[in-house]
Amino acid sequence: MSILAVRFDASNLRCRHSPCCRWCGKLPLRSSSSSRATGAMSDGSVTVAHCVEGLPVGAFLWEVLLCAFLASFLLGALCEPSPFALGLVSTEWLQTEQSIQAISASLALGNFLSVLVAGWMADRYGRLSVIRSSIFMTLCCGMGVQSATTLGQALASRLLLGLASGGLVAVLMTLVAELLPSKRRGFYLTVWCCGKPAGSLFAILVSCLGPGMGWSTFSSLMLVPAMVLYILARVDMLPESPRHLYLVGRRHEGYNILLDMYEKELLPLPWAPDSIAVTTAPSKSATAGSKAIASSFRSVAWSNAALTAWLCIAVFFVSAADQCMETWAPAGPSMKQAVLMGGTSLSLLGYDPLRMEQNDHRFVLVLAQGYMMELIGIVLCAFLSSWISRKQMVQYSLLSAAVFSIAALALEQRGWLLLSGPLVGMQLVAQAAALNFLQVFACEKFPTSCRATTVALVVCSGQLARFCMPAVAGLLIRRVSDSTAIFSFSCMYLVGLLVSFQLPLPSGREKPLHDVEEERGPKEALARGARKHPVTYQTV
Repeated sequence: MSILAVRFDASNLRCRHSPCCRWCGKLPLRSSSSSRATGAMSDGSVTVAHCVEGLPVGAFLWEVLLCAFLASFLLGALCEPSPFALGLVSTEWLQTEQSIQAISASLALGNFLSVLVAGWMADRYGRLSVIRSSIFMTLCCGMGVQSATTLGQALASRLLLGLASGGLVAVLMTLVAELLPSKRRGFYLTVWCCGKPAGSLFAILVSCLGPGMGWSTFSSLMLVPAMVLYILARVDMLPESPRHLYLVGRRHEGYNILLDMYEKELLPLPWAPDSIAVTTAPSKSATAGSKAIASSFRSVAWSNAALTAWLCIAVFFVSAADQCMETWAPAGPSMKQAVLMGGTSLSLLGYDPLRMEQNDHRFVLVLAQGYMMELIGIVLCAFLSSWISRKQMVQYSLLSAAVFSIAALALEQRGWLLLSGPLVGMQLVAQAAALNFLQVFACEKFPTSCRATTVALVVCSGQLARFCMPAVAGLLIRRVSDSTAIFSFSCMYLVGLLVSFQLPLPSGREKPLHDVEEERGPKEALARGARKHPVTYQTV
């Protein structure tokens, strides 16, 4: 046990744990002055972040990643923007280009309206409660979509489905980030995002490989992941964030979740309930834990306004380029003719699958190749994040997305559609990596007190782009050539790249999450130093 003992530096009283000391069952040394220093938040000397981030990779982590993958798969299947997912389904109403675009847009509108509200509710009432409610309402609204017999019923049910699934879109990344260990967080926080292209590919293949499939059957197949996910959430495979529970004062519930997390790894929790604190740093006030949740919007608006604005702008342009490229680019040269045939409607679809020849699957192969490449590429980018900094992952990905999209356009102009498929896939990989690591940056930058609200605000800007930009792109394509339009879409990646230079993207890899708002500015630092206790604990 001497090797596992805690080493203590008397110069600054910093608790230096060896990598194995958290399994020895011994608590760090404490002093009366340290209790006074941390008494504003708790009477403990070990943070809840230490308990969560020190947990080894095992059964608990893979259960969380499985649930996250299923949720991402569900969102990819429901939100697939290409016309193949809905254009070849047999319905009881007349399928036209306008009806397909309206059905696709209704879900995006519902997501946009509900994302920000879901993030605020997650900061106030808990992440898991929002996610469970979202899954249950998604199942209920999905049954309404399944039973729709008219176009009006389909539009209303899809709108409700978008409102219900908005909670998953907004809160899933935040909850997973707060349950992960600090080691290789970039990999574990993004590898499950490969479920989205897998879900999109599933929706396309189900629609195209089963021509004439009924609307009810197609909608039922899209809800299978939601049923499995709801069962897994009910059996506690996806727990509540202990960081949030400790922050709002629900220490007993948070400690029980920590016990369950360690029990799944067959390890004892070596700290007593009264020894675990929210943070070991001096707090701004004695009631910071309770007031932090009520002031989540105020924290975003005051202390991080410029950062949040730049982050939202970057996500907006990347999401706009992504949506436009996925919707219009696979059609290639036939895009312009289909839009002109669509009359004066604001076409959200690049071409009409109802006018395609049934035996011509070239466009399907292009998009299928792209999604398969995106699925594999997201996993590879997650591996690379262990060696590449967050700044490089975001900026290099945006530059690569612009280059690959322009190269794919050049091949499509020459009629080499099958060769352009891999380039479309690499473009999808690059833009997915950029969006994923922008959200990772938001999770690591903002505290637990307002993390869900801020991430939801960032996601909301992306949903706004996904809802509005295809209509704007439809107007652009009617006035310019298709190659000029797609080149303009590619340039939006470059705009996002320029905006990313305004963000303080870290040059390192993993950055520990913090649970309370950090003090900023020299005046606050001087004031903090004046009232700082001579002895404090710092989180390892």
